[in-house]
Amino acid sequence: MANFIFTQATNAIADGTIDWEGDTIRVLLVDSTNDAVASRDTAVFVGDLNVSTSEYDGAGYSRQTLAGKATTINAGSNRTELEADDATFGATVSAGSAAAAGAIVYKFITSDAASPVIGYFDSGDFPQNGTGSAFTIQWGSGIVFTYTAS
Repeated sequence: MANFIFTQATNAIADGTIDWEGDTIRVLLVDSTNDAVASRDTAVFVGDLNVSTSEYDGAGYSRQTLAGKATTINAGSNRTELEADDATFGATVSAGSAAAAGAIVYKFITSDAASPVIGYFDSGDFPQNGTGSAFTIQWGSGIVFTYTAS
């Protein structure tokens, strides 16, 4: 699967409901049973996905807040790039009951039911199961997601 921005998030970014640089943006890890891909066009909130049963469960894991966020226009490629520093999960993350197959990026509000999803990322470092050390998602040139003008 490829990385993607949830369909509902494109509108939320366009109307300012999601402010990539100003809002608290977090990331959580999920296993292959998560329905993010199937819910790409319908999910609005983290609570719309089955994270209660598919979130990574290895000891030492916790959701992370993205730092170093920026929005860059890449005119040559007709796209906007949502950038952030790499996300590191814990110093000692143990193996979970299933490997992390991807990450859900979302705007944190107060709960999963109120927190809008932004995108799904499964490139590069996935799948991953804890080995007793830190787990880092390397976004690739700092670009978490892009969206293109057509």
